Amino acid sequence: HARVRDYLVDQLRSLGLDPHLHESTGIVDPGGSGTAGLIRAARVQNIVAVIKGTAPRGQILLTAHYDSVPTGPGANDDGVGVATILEVARALTQGSFAPRNDIVLLITDGEESGLLGAEAFVHDHRAGVDHAVVLNHEARGAGGPVIMFRAAPGAKALTRLYADVAPYPSGNSTTASLFKLIPNNTDFSVFHAAGFTGMDFAYVGRGAYYHSSLDSPSNVGRRSMQQMGDNTLALVRALVGADLTEYTVPTGDAVYFNVPPRLMVHFSAGWAWVLVVLAVLLVIGLVAFARIRRVVMLRQVVGGCVAVLFLVAAVVFAGSAYWAALKWIEPGFRRLLVDSPWEPRWLQIGAVVVGGLVLGVWYIVVRRLGVWALWLAALVLVTLLGVLGVALSPQLAPVLVPAPFAALGGWVALAAPKPVWRAVALTLGLVPAAVLILATGWMASDLGMGYGMYLSLPLIVLALLLMLPLVARPQIRWRRAAVFPAGAAVVVVVVSGLGVEANT
Repeated sequence: HARVRDYLVDQLRSLGLDPHLHESTGIVDPGGSGTAGLIRAARVQNIVAVIKGTAPRGQILLTAHYDSVPTGPGANDDGVGVATILEVARALTQGSFAPRNDIVLLITDGEESGLLGAEAFVHDHRAGVDHAVVLNHEARGAGGPVIMFRAAPGAKALTRLYADVAPYPSGNSTTASLFKLIPNNTDFSVFHAAGFTGMDFAYVGRGAYYHSSLDSPSNVGRRSMQQMGDNTLALVRALVGADLTEYTVPTGDAVYFNVPPRLMVHFSAGWAWVLVVLAVLLVIGLVAFARIRRVVMLRQVVGGCVAVLFLVAAVVFAGSAYWAALKWIEPGFRRLLVDSPWEPRWLQIGAVVVGGLVLGVWYIVVRRLGVWALWLAALVLVTLLGVLGVALSPQLAPVLVPAPFAALGGWVALAAPKPVWRAVALTLGLVPAAVLILATGWMASDLGMGYGMYLSLPLIVLALLLMLPLVARPQIRWRRAAVFPAGAAVVVVVVSGLGVEANT
């Protein structure tokens, strides 16, 4: 640890900077951001270097931690974050760079022991006290896209800047709300509690390497490291000449989500309620229109809602049973820290096929309700889920975004005179569902097979259910209907075997 500290100090000096060690005592009490019930305290040595601004209207804090857990070398967590700070500092100190605002390079100590270095810094260091924007760098795996997984409350202007200037913007405001429920902390938790504004960045793919002895340089996701550096450098270049009071004074929250390949949509959280009204009116109107066109009866839609709720419960149960079976087949999976296998893709595909298998069997049982009744029921439940989410937090609005588009597609499809036009209308209306529900569900599987069964798999199955009118055949015979579940079961066995073999 001391050699790492001295090496980083030397690297910063080689860039012409004047780093110093901020030695202090970090203390986390039971009411703070540490583990509940434990008082953690230690002497820490944070590494601090400042690139002075010519006429500062605030400070930019680039933060990462240089300590690691005792069980691993910490190349991803948080060597990549530290490397990002060093490389951004090198890029900024080349030539005649003269920033307007101060850039504080803060490499903290004692993060893994309870965020102690960050605690010490916010309590007794003079840097970062005036209009500071914090950009924190973390990792919970060894690859995958670098996600801005939370921003400080009121950071709408900063979120908009990130969406506009980052070459690889990635994030969803839903995670910012859900993160409050996940028992994980980073140094950003301390800065947020101390009143700083800013953003927290991390990648979560290949989670088996997290806090393990194989968290080594050879297992670093190089593309992830490049994305982290490119995004941070672009943000810093945009902030160094800005009046940082525009970003540190709360301007409200933003709703944001990704549209492939590199677009981040963002809007003020206040528009979430406009989205609620629009979605509810369109969906209710669509159900009424379908009734008028004699496509469905109201009781069919109600029955479909009950059936879809049973489907979601069955998918969660089947997914959990699938992961339990894999841990029985391969006992090594029981020791995984975040329920993420070393090579997860085959097993993630297997989980999706399990969900598809349950969906196929479910449809065989309930198909007499009618394709349109089941489709409308799924749309109604997605809408209700989105409305409930917005009621809890407007930042959960991305869950609701697909509903009005799917409803519009349904309106056009019911009014269209030809089947091909109906198919086109439904397909176009379901594009947002594919982007926001299906893609989000797949990305959520990187959180681990355990979390994935409760979050990822239901989202994926709901997205597939919304595509039902495009693929379902209500008059198919039982023998032919059984072909899909049987084929899916074979695929589950094959990909599971490949997945276990890849992780043995």
